[in-house]
Amino acid sequence: MKNRIVVIVLLFLSVTAISQNKKFSIDVNYPLSLNAYEFQKINGIIDASFKYRFKETNAMKLGASYTFDLLNEKDPFNNEVLDRKYSFHHLDVFSEFKLNNAEKLHPFVGIGYSMLFSEYEYFYSQNQFTEIKTEKYNAGGLNFNLGLSYDISPKFFIQSYFHYVRIYRESPITNKMSGINYNQIKLGAGFRF
Repeated sequence: MKNRIVVIVLLFLSVTAISQNKKFSIDVNYPLSLNAYEFQKINGIIDASFKYRFKETNAMKLGASYTFDLLNEKDPFNNEVLDRKYSFHHLDVFSEFKLNNAEKLHPFVGIGYSMLFSEYEYFYSQNQFTEIKTEKYNAGGLNFNLGLSYDISPKFFIQSYFHYVRIYRESPITNKMSGINYNQIKLGAGFRF
């Protein structure tokens, strides 16, 4: 375990030493669910991103990112479903825009592909015998995000953004694909290196 920690620290130090113009960033956010019928009672646990900026012009920076969300749902009115866990994985391309009059503000927009991994536990009753069962499903779709970051220092920033996800899932009853919208507001902070 200690060797892994040492390797990870050395990796980050070497990347920091190589990247003088801060092409990389990591950020951690708290996701707040806004709506979407299946995702109404979701509580955000954490959201984290790793971003790489590969092109810079006078007006913007272009990049790619990987983001994951961990979410949890408990329904106090449904005694059959015990717990639902959701894990979203997003691969995006994004643009950060430069504002001449406000150099610390950076509006950004991104689009990409999302994968959802879901797992839920529920009570299953049959002939007066009850057991706890677990079901899993995966789904994919598109996502779009729009936000604003503010530089506290050259390395540290805070941000807020809207994240829209459209997941397509096959219905277990009709075997037809249906779309599910999921909207979030994310609030967080990050570090550039």
